[in-house]
Amino acid sequence: KYSMGWGGREGLPKGSWFVAGTGKFMSHSGDIYDLQKRAGVNAKDEMLLAGGWKRIESDPTNHRDLGNFRMPVMDGNTLYYQSGFGNGVNQTDTDSIRAYDLTKQPQEAQIRKVGRRDTILPVNEFSFPERWRLPSTLKVHIKAGGHLYVGGPNVIQAIDLINGKAEVSWKARILGTPHSMLAANGRLFVVTLEGSIHAFGKKPTTPPLVHAIPSDGGRTKKDEWSTQASQILKDTQQRDGYALVLGWKSPRLVEELIRQSDLHVIAIDPDAAKVKDLRQRLRNNGRYGARASAQMTDPDTHPLPPYMANLIVLNPDVTDRQHAYRYLRPYGGTMWTRVKSAQQASAIAAKMKQARLPQAEITTTDERLIIRRSGSLPGSTDWSHSGANAANAGASQDMFLKAPLGLLWYDGALRWHRKPGSTVLRVAGGRILVLADDLHALDAYTGRHLWQASALPSSSRASGKADLVAVADGIYISSENKCLVLNPATGKVVRELSIPEKLTTKSEANWSNIRVWKQYLLGTVDRQLVCLNRFTGKFLWNAELQLSDISLAVGKGKVFCAELPNKRKPIVTEGKTRTVAYAIASGRTVWETKASSALRYSEEHDLLLTAGGAFQGADGKLIRKIGSTAPIAGNAIVVGNRDSFETFNLLTGAKTSGELKWNRRGCTDLRAAPNVVTTRFKGNAAYIDMATKEISPLWNIRSACANNLIPADGILNVPNVTGGCTCNYTPASMAWAPLSVIENRSK
Repeated sequence: KYSMGWGGREGLPKGSWFVAGTGKFMSHSGDIYDLQKRAGVNAKDEMLLAGGWKRIESDPTNHRDLGNFRMPVMDGNTLYYQSGFGNGVNQTDTDSIRAYDLTKQPQEAQIRKVGRRDTILPVNEFSFPERWRLPSTLKVHIKAGGHLYVGGPNVIQAIDLINGKAEVSWKARILGTPHSMLAANGRLFVVTLEGSIHAFGKKPTTPPLVHAIPSDGGRTKKDEWSTQASQILKDTQQRDGYALVLGWKSPRLVEELIRQSDLHVIAIDPDAAKVKDLRQRLRNNGRYGARASAQMTDPDTHPLPPYMANLIVLNPDVTDRQHAYRYLRPYGGTMWTRVKSAQQASAIAAKMKQARLPQAEITTTDERLIIRRSGSLPGSTDWSHSGANAANAGASQDMFLKAPLGLLWYDGALRWHRKPGSTVLRVAGGRILVLADDLHALDAYTGRHLWQASALPSSSRASGKADLVAVADGIYISSENKCLVLNPATGKVVRELSIPEKLTTKSEANWSNIRVWKQYLLGTVDRQLVCLNRFTGKFLWNAELQLSDISLAVGKGKVFCAELPNKRKPIVTEGKTRTVAYAIASGRTVWETKASSALRYSEEHDLLLTAGGAFQGADGKLIRKIGSTAPIAGNAIVVGNRDSFETFNLLTGAKTSGELKWNRRGCTDLRAAPNVVTTRFKGNAAYIDMATKEISPLWNIRSACANNLIPADGILNVPNVTGGCTCNYTPASMAWAPLSVIENRSK
């Protein structure tokens, strides 16, 4: 059992995939262990060392925040490595390849501490006797036969190991930087970071054989399959993302879907001959692996992830339509299949409607049946605003997401900074929106990077001053005296909503406190509450505010605005605080009270929570004096802090659960939903099942300081907000879905 701790700050192992060993010695994360000796520390600290074994040499990188640790080659009697990729604590030069004698007793060496706190574990350094060293800046990769093979940018070398000495016997130029090397069948294979493979043998080939990527040269062919592919793309309006072709009569259909769109196609059929033929055709035109794959399996049993397909082209002889429906992506994933007649199409449509597939829209023609999965997953909701929704509930209202959860997808291509305010996150319409230096959109159900919007005005970036609101049909970003409106499908700015000139005399007046509800956009400008039609930009109404610090909640046709006291100078705001309910369509005052605090609103129950009590939203009637500004998650109020919470009934105020506490270890606030709460547990991202209070850690995944674990759109969204962290967490984005969905027990 091995817990990697806070590697890089206290002399602890950083933790990694790398391991090498010979005899009783093992190298892991650059450190050298004696497998025949225990660490000799208490049980708690023993977990911080690999296997609890004796660490006899500590890699200097494990005393720093960042660095490259050693990845030695070990062959029984000798340890080899390049000193630039980690070196013994007493060694300072970094320009040689070295060999150490593992048959001799290592000698204790003087410890040179390079970290801030290197005392959490004893580091009794030992050094093995040196056999030889060879000046070189190249990295050691493997030893095969009597040669050591090393490499660096655009070069590899073979080093002869003769009578305890080392000499370079040959070297070769390559394109790229070696990532890994393999020796087999008398050949050396070199794989580069850039994605090429080089092979070397005893007898040179002049010129070397080059396997170029095949290409069809952009050739087109008009036939019934090119026509059918064109019809499919026109009918479904799906031209990018992932497509499933479940059975096919001709491989030409798959070829044409790829040629006429940007889709990545996964073709599945139980017929081995058809799959073999398709693979060969796709290889010949350079599409296989890059844009397409073909699988010989039963579509009904193949473990495809749910919600992955933008498009499904289905052969009804191969698989069932109802089974395939679970693979369709919410918010528009579309299934297309041929039928023999209008009568058959109508009969199939009636059967599909009887199955009550969630959000299924069925269209029929004489020869085609089209089934679209429209809208969101049943019971799911967006995380559209800073406070979760326009009502400022502070928690997701997503009822679809239920524990236990299973991994839906993961990806490590993108990374954003963890510092609060440097990255703003929203989830809406099946997209994860990440506002940092640029605005990025990811497909929430596959992790696919959809677009990147650059060159946004500086005030609209994640400086802590910009508002970001995302709904299924629009993205709204405050930008000084304008509110930019972006198309969520492309990231392009489609219009600007300007502040009406008559409302302010200050040139620096900006939009803030933006809320979007149905066709309305609310916001504050200076001391004005402003309402526009978000589709046309038409000014609807404004209301004068007495104070500039406000809390805003919107829902059920009303706007609730609390003008808050100045905590530093309460005398300045004395007698001016109030909470007002406005009719959103006209701006008419519905009711008003002098009480004022941060607001939480439940649109489902028309209940407004304040620190002073709970009010009926319709008329301002005080329901109870015991109030709260804690998040509202469905029918519960979630009251707590970073590492504990308890719940209360929203309608009655009665306590519904005792306090749950846990070992958080690190920053991260709570995010709540009716069925799950997300947090940090023993340093790792985690979620808590609200029904059982069971804590499920996402081991070795770091949650951001502002909590990047967002329950929305029916899944747990975890964008990679680990930038700036030097600990040994896995830097990856991912999403988790209900395990019942992953295991095919639910639609």
